Amino acid sequence: MEVSLKFNKWFFDVVISGDFIPNEYEGFFFNMLNDKNWKPGTPVLIDETNFLSKNLSIEEIKEIANQCVRLRHKFGPAKCAIFVSRDLEFGVNRMGEVFVENEWDVVLEFFRSREDAIEWLGNDSE
Repeated sequence: MEVSLKFNKWFFDVVISGDFIPNEYEGFFFNMLNDKNWKPGTPVLIDETNFLSKNLSIEEIKEIANQCVRLRHKFGPAKCAIFVSRDLEFGVNRMGEVFVENEWDVVLEFFRSREDAIEWLGNDSE
């Protein structure tokens, strides 16, 4: 699994690709939330169009959700747009959303296009 992370003027732009590897999300969260540009509530765009979640178990989805909840105060009331190309990753993300419901302040939305995802995030800084 490869993760690239960059700050793109007003949002974090994350690309996750390859096969899922357990515990990699913890490192991704750590790197993003400790970046000099991060502040609670910063919008996040996650590109999972080349991410393969076929080996991701329900227990691992729950653990990722638990990490989100544990880091709730660092995320703040952010918006997170996730765009995927396959139904499997769409479903996995929706399942994760259920596990954080009412325990996380981040608003999640799922998309099939990068442009739609960025438009939904909006540029509140302008």
